[in-house]
Amino acid sequence: MKQTLVLICFLILTLVGFGQKKTEKISENLSYTKLNKHTYIVVSHGYCNGLVYVDGKEAAIISTPTSDTATKELVQWINTKLKAQVVACIADHWHDDAMAGIDVLQAEGIKTFASKRTQDIAKQKSLPVPQIAFDDEITIAVGSKTIVARYFGPVHTADGSMVWLPNEKILFGGCGVKSLDGWVGNIGDADLMEWSTSIEKLKAAYPDIKIVVPGHGQHGDTGLLTYTINLFKPFKGSMGGSQRVGFTDFSNGWCKILRMEKDTVIDGKYFLKNAEVIISKDTDNIFVSSPLLEYDSLKQTVKAAEGSCYIEDKNARVFKGSFNFKELLIEPWQDKRGMTIMVERFTYLR
Repeated sequence: MKQTLVLICFLILTLVGFGQKKTEKISENLSYTKLNKHTYIVVSHGYCNGLVYVDGKEAAIISTPTSDTATKELVQWINTKLKAQVVACIADHWHDDAMAGIDVLQAEGIKTFASKRTQDIAKQKSLPVPQIAFDDEITIAVGSKTIVARYFGPVHTADGSMVWLPNEKILFGGCGVKSLDGWVGNIGDADLMEWSTSIEKLKAAYPDIKIVVPGHGQHGDTGLLTYTINLFKPFKGSMGGSQRVGFTDFSNGWCKILRMEKDTVIDGKYFLKNAEVIISKDTDNIFVSSPLLEYDSLKQTVKAAEGSCYIEDKNARVFKGSFNFKELLIEPWQDKRGMTIMVERFTYLR
């Protein structure tokens, strides 16, 4: 009986060991998980996923690390450890966790690819511009195999593309796909109403997907696609009208206090009870209501543990989404993104 229990425990541990993928360190900035002999998930700065795909002596990078330094380290690792030369890089969207290092790659003579939408945004924002653009789809050779970059519609950003590895049945969904029960993340440039439709099109296009890699968090199977669809589906086809017509400025900067019951000011930070503020972005008005809200007038950030958020266009004519939230942070960025709206959890409000 004792021997039987030992054998069962050994088999369980063996199966668990085979089910887990070991994480290895490349540098202080980078780590990797080997999915198979051709495919590696590369994590930069602890939270941003990308892929390296290798066949023979050629390799492709899908979504660059989040800095020039990390991108240089990745190329060196591919050259020395994988014994391959990088022949292509696909930037899946315009944020720096997808294309921060493309200027480094271009200086090395490596071809960089992105959708025409990504290329146009990069030009508008004076970012490094991917060299080769595609409208809806492009197939790129890596050794004797191919990878496919394809645009299905707006998601996390208006230009977000997906990358398919047909020989491996692996999909890189980038920030357009969420990890199971993970945080919602940055929705500052998202199309909340079209997001689920775009992922539905993706899921229908590749019915034989085995592994899905999100932009942040753990990889998995097509359950990640279903989770993402369900997360944003309530916004689909929703209708709204302007919540405000005109407002009074109560503070300097891009955040305006519309109402509050009580406030305490400490070193430029406003702690507001039962408050509502408006944040004016380039194209949007974002209204935030919370029982307790922190507005930092120096850093121009807004924080709230819970409350509701309503987004409309600058002219108060186009509704973009309304939701209850947990853990909201809105802050300006210096990397030409303008600002981010970070949310841990949200519940749709019609």
